[in-house]
Amino acid sequence: MYSGIQTYKFNKDVIADRGLSLNNPAWQSAGNFVSAATNIPMDRAVNKYNNLRGAANNNNEAWQRIAMALGWNSWDVDAEVETGYKDYKAKLKKTQKRRKILNKRRDKASNRQEIINKRREILRNRKK
Repeated sequence: MYSGIQTYKFNKDVIADRGLSLNNPAWQSAGNFVSAATNIPMDRAVNKYNNLRGAANNNNEAWQRIAMALGWNSWDVDAEVETGYKDYKAKLKKTQKRRKILNKRRDKASNRQEIINKRREILRNRKK
């Protein structure tokens, strides 16, 4: 259960944005929860899928690919698995930062407009 919670905590931005793709870390988290609750080894199936993806990666050496196909994990053989989480997280951070800046600008503009409207109202009241 703890592993599933940690996976969710570290990757919640990616999980929310990826949807139902096979590269979504939600599958790893769900596999850990199912394994803990029902004793069905779904987490192992997800790990095997990730190992096979790493074995198919041409950036890894031949012995790493063979070891991963036989069941060793990517961190055991110091191999790459192209999850794209890091790149994706960096992209998400940039877009979130842009949204934050745009929201601040929009808020400033709306505050300016409110101030202008209040001043106009005060001037109208003085003229009456």
